[in-house]
Amino acid sequence: MVSTRPATGLRIADELFLIAYDRASAHSRTAPWVTGPGMAAALLGELVLDGSVTIASGSLVAVDRWSSADPDAHPVLARVAAEPRHLPVRRWLDLLAPGAMDAVGQRMVRAGLATRSETRRLWRTTVRYWPVDGDAASASVARLRDALAKETAMTVDEVTLAALVGAIGLGHQVLGDRAGRDALEGLTATLPAPLHELVVRVQAAVGGVAG
Repeated sequence: MVSTRPATGLRIADELFLIAYDRASAHSRTAPWVTGPGMAAALLGELVLDGSVTIASGSLVAVDRWSSADPDAHPVLARVAAEPRHLPVRRWLDLLAPGAMDAVGQRMVRAGLATRSETRRLWRTTVRYWPVDGDAASASVARLRDALAKETAMTVDEVTLAALVGAIGLGHQVLGDRAGRDALEGLTATLPAPLHELVVRVQAAVGGVAG
C-alpha cells in the first residue's frame, strides 16, 4: 500500500462523513456514540498520515516537525498542540468524538465541498450539511467496494477509510459481501502501526456494533 489520497482529493474524514451522513434525516446513519469515535479517529488518522503525530505505547505523541505544523490547517490540530501531556488514544477519541461530525462538516463548508443550513424549532436547532456533489458518497462507496471485490491495490488512506467504515457498523451496507469484508480484515492488519491502533481503538469503543 502507498500513502496517497484518492483521486477525489477528499481526505479520510471527509469521505467518512459523506458515507456516514444521512441527508434525509440530517443525522449520521449510526448512533452518535458510534459515529463520533470513528470520525475522531479519521481526523487523528489524517494527522498521522501528515506526519504531525504518531502513536506510541497507546498514546498520541508529537513528532519532530511538530513545531512547524499550522494549528489552523486541521480541525483538531490546535487541541492536540495545546495539550501538555501525551494522552492515551482512547482519551482523545472521548474528547473529540462529540464534535467530530460538526468539525468535519464545517471544514467541508469552508472548502466549498458542502453547504450548511439551520432549522430552529422551539428549543431545538437542527444543523444540516449538504454536499455540493450529491453523488460523492456513492462514488466513495463504489470505489471501496470495487477495490475490495477485485483485490486491487489500495492506498493506506483507502484502507484506513474502509476499516473505519466497518468499525462504525456500516461494513455490511457499504463494503459489500462477506468476501469483501474478509479482504478488508486482511488489509487492515497490514496498516502502519499507528493507523491500525486507531482502528482497533474505535472497534473497542463501539463494541459489538461494528459490522
